[in-house]
Amino acid sequence: MARKLTFKFPEELFGSSFLPYLECLTRIQLFTGNRGSGKTTFLQQKAIIFALTKKYFRLIYTRKVSENIRDSLFQGFKDIIHDWSLEKYFKIKESEMDIICIPTGNMLLSFGLDKPEKLKGIKDPTHILCDEMTEITFQDYSALIALLRTSKTAITQFWGTFNPEYGFWGRDYFFADSESDEIPLGVVPSKGDDVIIIKGSFKHNQFIDAVAYEKLLLELARGDENKLTVWIEGNWGQSITGNEYFTEYKKSVHAMQVPFLADKAVHVTFDFNTVPYMTLLGMQVNITAEAFEIRVFREYCLKSPLNSTTAVCKKFLEDYTPADLLYYGDASGENNIAGKGNVTAFDDVRIAFFHLITDASNRVLKRNPPILKRRDFMNDILGGRLKYEGLPILLMIDESCKELLKDMLKLKMGADGKKLKVKVKDKASGISYEELGHTSDALEYMIVQLLWDEFSKKQNK
Repeated sequence: MARKLTFKFPEELFGSSFLPYLECLTRIQLFTGNRGSGKTTFLQQKAIIFALTKKYFRLIYTRKVSENIRDSLFQGFKDIIHDWSLEKYFKIKESEMDIICIPTGNMLLSFGLDKPEKLKGIKDPTHILCDEMTEITFQDYSALIALLRTSKTAITQFWGTFNPEYGFWGRDYFFADSESDEIPLGVVPSKGDDVIIIKGSFKHNQFIDAVAYEKLLLELARGDENKLTVWIEGNWGQSITGNEYFTEYKKSVHAMQVPFLADKAVHVTFDFNTVPYMTLLGMQVNITAEAFEIRVFREYCLKSPLNSTTAVCKKFLEDYTPADLLYYGDASGENNIAGKGNVTAFDDVRIAFFHLITDASNRVLKRNPPILKRRDFMNDILGGRLKYEGLPILLMIDESCKELLKDMLKLKMGADGKKLKVKVKDKASGISYEELGHTSDALEYMIVQLLWDEFSKKQNK
């Protein structure tokens, strides 16, 4: 007769990121994070414990391809059984890659999604462990979930692991904030009460020398920004097509903490599109012995009902009171606003900042520079090929500038070489708008004017 066993497993056996979820009752449990976070090992440990201690437990452990199971999940289970000196409690079937707990009769049964015939012999599973969920399709996931039906226990669960690779269908399906590229550590907001998402990190895995492991990952990535994002930061990867607009942008070089410098003048620049938001960027220039720094310290991308020139200026003034201010932006902002007579968008800027500016503060160009020339100029700056009075020009963008960083990373180049401004529709209002390109336009207006002599020299070559 099958019997439950009683064991006491010390907490130090488990990675600290995931230990609190050992007895989690949520039906769908998803574990993500960077490489080496220990997510798969934790779920395998959990399965071994359940096999030993639960009255009835039958796990299907799976990956997309059967051949990949033997050296990953199956070997992982065997390693835990050996490391915990539990060999006498388990019967291991090498050919089938099935593992039976002898005292309880509970089972860990392997299954590759490419060989569905084995499922015919598996009855009443209580749990499914799917490793590397980025390998499977949504249809695969749906088929697995459909297997979780049994009258032998009240609790059935799906356990899944994945690295946050670009294109994973689960991003939109499971994540409450599917737009954000950053995934917070710990419990991540999810869609539905029956789903929990937990992100861990190798930096909290006491079984890894975090410093040495990060060094190894850096070597393996060979400067690939996408791999660094997924492997080390544990954040969503990006689509790398070779058709990026800012070909020389590197997150590791250009995105950082950029503190406000109280003794430096402030440069503000505008893009006057109101949907999806109105844009104001706050920047400063700092010249050091090493570089000519263009420092983007803050962005204001205000949505309706605050998507107006007056509102973004007011918000900026609530946060900063610069001693000296210069303003830049889209040259069309000097055209009259429809329905407002002779009033322009820059008139609203001048009214908002009247106590901070003089006539010399106006740095708006008469016309916007050609976009192809702006593109090449920006990439020369990003690539470190342009100098100002012998100093390399360094563009620094604060990590809080989410929309600008999204532009720098995701904006694609169209067939005409210009920005590919794809239109999307707001579900609530039905309004179509260009999703990307607004903040980078504002940035370019300011940088070209600021470095007008360098820009002109380059165009005349």
